Formats: sequence, structure tokens, C-alpha cells
Amino acid sequence: NNYIKSRRASINACLDLFLGLEDNVLFSVADVANGVCSVEPAVIRTNKNNLYLLPSQSAGNIQCPDSGKLIETVQSAAEHISAGYVIVDTGAGVNEAADAMFSVCDTAVVVASHSPVSVRAAGNTARRINDCGALDVKLIINSFDTEDMLQKSRKNRTGMLDIIDESGIGLLGIVPYDYKLQLYGENPEKGYPDEI
Repeated sequence: NNYIKSRRASINACLDLFLGLEDNVLFSVADVANGVCSVEPAVIRTNKNNLYLLPSQSAGNIQCPDSGKLIETVQSAAEHISAGYVIVDTGAGVNEAADAMFSVCDTAVVVASHSPVSVRAAGNTARRINDCGALDVKLIINSFDTEDMLQKSRKNRTGMLDIIDESGIGLLGIVPYDYKLQLYGENPEKGYPDEI
């Protein structure tokens, strides 16, 4: 049906792909906020225990009447599923929708990799989050390749402590580089591979 295809084309954030749910998405958080639908058909139960998804459009395409309505929609979705925790993936970059979420979050998690560009962006994002009123900002270092860091030829590569110092954010955790995780991201419907 052309309506369903056009609706799916307008919802182009990425978590539905990562969770293998792209064929289940018809409505987004913006649709609920704008009164196109109620919260029930927009919230999707995943195949993970007690994990639900309220899809979004890409950050640049979210068109909500105001940030208060967006916050109200997320709260309504959380109440609908009796959520103990709500994780909002704002994606890269800064925008009004992200600022609205920063203003009401308990903890904001910023993700950075080895790249100097990523580390600087993480620091800038943390300052923006603080400006929006969130005081608890934590850092996750993603795809940290310990084996690569230990090679003599890589001694000048940015290390873990350098990333923490340069971003100016307290460390929450480290996600080691894992090729299997990359494979999972490419084919989430097949599940996490036990062996390569």
C-alpha cells in the first residue's frame, strides 16, 4: 500500500533497523505529538525482554508543535508500558528535540570513539547538555580497541585517559571493539553471532 510505504519513508531514524523492526514501524513520536495517532499504535514491543521502541524521525525531520509536547509524548509512552527507565537516543548533533530531552533527563550519556573529532564533539555536546539543565553527564568510549592500542606502532594513538581528559566528561564505561557487534549491526534479524 502506497500510504504505508510513504509513512515508512518519512520515519528514517536508525534504531528500528538495529532492532530488526523496520517493517513494524508505521508511526513516530512526532505523529503522537501532533495528534496523528494515539501512543498505543506508535509504541512497538521488541523481541528483547521488556524493551519497547517509540520510533522517531531523523533529528532534522522531527516536526513537533513544541518541545513541551514532545516531552509529554515520551512521558505518555512511558506510562503506557509502565516503563522503569526511558532511554532517549538523540543521535549525533544538536537540535531542539535533543535539547528538550536534555532538559528533563536524569543522566545524559555521551558516546565517543578514539577519533579526535569524536572526542571534541563529545566535549561540545556535554557543554550543550549542561546548558540545557542536565547536570549528570557521563561518557562511554565506544569501539575501544585494546589490542590495537598495545601495538608499538600505535603508541601515539589517543588512549583511554586522553579521551576522558580531552572530553572533560566522567567515564561511565567502555565498549570494547568487537567485530561480531559490527556483524550484528549489519544483520540484526540474524541475532548476535556466537562465532565469526
